[in-house]
Amino acid sequence: MKGRNKRMQPRFNFLKAVKEYGGFTGLAVAMDESLSTVHGWHRRKKVPPWRKKEIIAMAKKHRKDVFGRIEAKAEKAAKPAKAATKKKRTKRVVQ
Repeated sequence: MKGRNKRMQPRFNFLKAVKEYGGFTGLAVAMDESLSTVHGWHRRKKVPPWRKKEIIAMAKKHRKDVFGRIEAKAEKAAKPAKAATKKKRTKRVVQ
């Protein structure tokens, strides 16, 4: 089995790291990095390898989960659906 690790390692998820730190600004502040740099990684869909290691180490220190998928589907299913009770706007007639 060439190319496979003996032990499967969880995959780093940048968007999960962003969510764990409360957004791009929170992650940038925690890393002492500029917001434009952190947001640039998201735009380019690429985080430098040394920054990945830094984020992983920082997340371990702060006990944050930055691996795997974001559980957005489970959160949406847990929230009750809002009833469609939208008020209709009526035109005001000036007399």
